[in-house]
Amino acid sequence: RVRQGGEGYLWFFMTDGVDRYDGFEFRHYAFPQPFTDSYIPTSSSLGVGPDGRIRCILTSGEIYVYDREKDAFSLDFTVPEPFASGFLYACSFTDGNCWLGLSDGLVSRDGKKRLFEGVAVHDFAFLPGGSVLAGTETGLFLRDGDSVRKLSDAYVTGLCDMGEGKWVVGTFSSGALLLDLSSAAVRPLPGVPHVPVRAAVRDGDRVCLGLDGEG
Repeated sequence: RVRQGGEGYLWFFMTDGVDRYDGFEFRHYAFPQPFTDSYIPTSSSLGVGPDGRIRCILTSGEIYVYDREKDAFSLDFTVPEPFASGFLYACSFTDGNCWLGLSDGLVSRDGKKRLFEGVAVHDFAFLPGGSVLAGTETGLFLRDGDSVRKLSDAYVTGLCDMGEGKWVVGTFSSGALLLDLSSAAVRPLPGVPHVPVRAAVRDGDRVCLGLDGEG
């Protein structure tokens, strides 16, 4: 996973913590507690809050946040019951609320609102107008009010906003897809191997992809 924080640094999720690149050198940040499950590092992700601070989202249900003053990560939030039994894949902030992409749906941090119940939500985005784009293990979905449309059957690993209604969709076994929201059309991105896409970062008009075994 790769994200750019409010300070402009690039952050990379590693198997033993997070690396930060400032344009000149890398710096490593370990978490206060070591991982206890070898599955967690490869499936966790990074997010950026409304304050611009980077957050590390662990599938075990913890969210660590970067503290600028201490120059270290500290525990910010733990998924409460009854949602703690599943995996936490993603978090995002909208309208002052924190939303969590879990193995059984999309849930607000206070637990009062739920969307896509029963489906593992690996990544999601709230769009202008209130609609929600969700990448799940059973496909790509667009929710508008009470209406839900399935745009693709692909197992989605991540979403990347390219602007002007265009989204790059990373998948587990179908390479990368390009979504045009104006027509809801989805097509493959040419030249991308059909291996898991672990990261997608916008670079101007380009997108940089991190692929399993391919670099």
